Amino acid sequence: MQRKRFLHFVSTFLFLLVLLQGSSCQSQETLTYKVVEPSLPSSAHPPVLFLLHGFGSDEMDLLSLSKSLPQNLLVVSVRAPYDREGGGYMWYDLQFGGGKFIENLQQAQQSKEKLIELISKIKKKYDVDTSNIFLGGFSQGAITSLRVGLTPPHRFKGLVCLSGRFPDEINTQQVPLTIKQQTHIFVSHGTMDSVIPISDGRDIISKLSQNGFQISGKEYAMQHQITNEVLNDLNTWMKSELLRK
Repeated sequence: MQRKRFLHFVSTFLFLLVLLQGSSCQSQETLTYKVVEPSLPSSAHPPVLFLLHGFGSDEMDLLSLSKSLPQNLLVVSVRAPYDREGGGYMWYDLQFGGGKFIENLQQAQQSKEKLIELISKIKKKYDVDTSNIFLGGFSQGAITSLRVGLTPPHRFKGLVCLSGRFPDEINTQQVPLTIKQQTHIFVSHGTMDSVIPISDGRDIISKLSQNGFQISGKEYAMQHQITNEVLNDLNTWMKSELLRK
């Protein structure tokens, strides 16, 4: 009798272990996110802004930005898929120092694919206004936003680049003219940024504006951060973009 109970216990334990392993694998494949629904709904199909946090942070980091943005927005703050060794999450592994960045482009591509899947999922789940989809982020999240937004499939009305840098592998000359005309871009950067220097922010504006994009770019007397001044300007830009047909 005791042997039967023991075997039953072992089989049950192994079954639960398989379930847990399957659940863990599933969570790694599916991006975690938090949603702030519109507090002032303006239509049955809300505009949506996807927010991507920086290196070593998580989906809670940028969630509070929703309070400073148009209240008819559906805001989706997304957690990056890779664990960072020192804590938090990352869109891809990154080594930087002395002004040089070494990026794991394979992980960056995988993050892009996961984001495209999530965006399609959110579009259906919340029945969003597909003509008003925005993507943006801070630091590594800003770089990832440019990677996703400036390469196929192009689907964004606007991109938000807060203290980022331009991805080296992207050739803006290959972006169709209709996409350049459709996709407006907000760029902010701190003149005292010691993580990603102001020269990188200026490089973003230069490359995009020279290749036909409409840019709203501004430098701020700040470090690697998001200030109230940045949020006020971003809010004004978002309101204007939401009115644009």
